[in-house]
Amino acid sequence: METEQRLAQYVLDTRYEDLPGEPIEIAKNVTLTVVGTTIAGARAEGCEALVNQVRRWGGRKEATVLLHGGRVPAHNAAFVNSAMARAVDFCDGMVPGLHVGSSSIPTALAAAELAGSCSGREFIAALVVGTEIASRLNSVSVYDGFDPTGVCGIFAATAIAGRILRLDSRKMINAFALAFNRAGGSMQSNIDGSLAVRVIQGFVSQSGIISAQLAQAGITGPEGILEGER
Repeated sequence: METEQRLAQYVLDTRYEDLPGEPIEIAKNVTLTVVGTTIAGARAEGCEALVNQVRRWGGRKEATVLLHGGRVPAHNAAFVNSAMARAVDFCDGMVPGLHVGSSSIPTALAAAELAGSCSGREFIAALVVGTEIASRLNSVSVYDGFDPTGVCGIFAATAIAGRILRLDSRKMINAFALAFNRAGGSMQSNIDGSLAVRVIQGFVSQSGIISAQLAQAGITGPEGILEGER
């Protein structure tokens, strides 16, 4: 599938030096913003319960739980950090309701810890290409009640994790394909004012890292996520 291949190559081959100045500045600003919203949301309703839950799940000490401290598997660190980042609901947004930064920054931080290294330029480049993909998908999607963050934000998180974890082109395609099968979430969460809104933000990051890791391990997904029949 040509479109899927081009998507993977865009994520992996775009260099920091190729990027215009404006998206670089936006990525830096969103990073600082999400740091602030995470601090503000660390004690918001439900967040300490999520921290306690990921600690109970245990596992390898791969990435840091922000503010509360401790290390847990990278996908779970990204999960709870994203929930905290979204908790005060003061973050970047795109019509009709896509929130990228609250997942992309925690995903990038957790993936960088998991990878063992990531330069600042590579961090920013990953954020830009991931955000570009999610925003493009968002602009052509008809949601019919589904949550744009859960449907499109996951592709940003997967792109970011896949790039930082240094997947090759074939594995990046599979990471997107696995994320495609985890995309979802309902705007009913917002209508009802439930804590699921911030949890969906966490699911996006968690699934992005899991999808990249599974692809890295050789798990395949459907190639035609954009051009296929279904």
